[in-house]
Amino acid sequence: MSAWRSYSMQAGVHQGRLLARMYNEQPLTIALQQSCQHGSIVLNVPTCQHLLNPVPLVNDLRSAITEALLPWETKKPFVYSGTRFRCPYCPSEYRVVTRGFESETREAQAGCRFLLAIERHIDMGKVRSPHNRNWAALVRPRLAGVVSCTPYDLQGLRAIKARFEAETKPGYVSQRDHTVVPLTDS
Repeated sequence: MSAWRSYSMQAGVHQGRLLARMYNEQPLTIALQQSCQHGSIVLNVPTCQHLLNPVPLVNDLRSAITEALLPWETKKPFVYSGTRFRCPYCPSEYRVVTRGFESETREAQAGCRFLLAIERHIDMGKVRSPHNRNWAALVRPRLAGVVSCTPYDLQGLRAIKARFEAETKPGYVSQRDHTVVPLTDS
């Protein structure tokens, strides 16, 4: 799956902290669905430098691909929204999601009905210094002393996505944002 392309990046400041949301997405084609069903697909997950192809995200990707409706199936809404995972070494959260195209014209051009995306939310902290704890965790390899501490909440309303949504949509907190699971080395 080397066809990941960056779709969007948004940033906002919430309570003095720089928060960002990025989407890496690709068309969910029939070829991708068939190769996943036959087990011949090698998934390359765009994540931070600390975890390469984490098993829980790869499993979520496989689920999203296999559960997606094929083009000849009944045209009904399909939305896949996986579990939200957090890197234990930096303030990044990930989730696999699908969405439809904006228009039928774009759908026809892509030759498929859905886009598969990795949604990433990042808390860069107050970014006043390169020594800021969040920023340092994002740019340093995991063996640089970041391993021994867990300075980030792993669940609840302190999820990075919830803080980002509070900045872009005041008062909005989805029920799905209450749980964030730490990614582990598998």
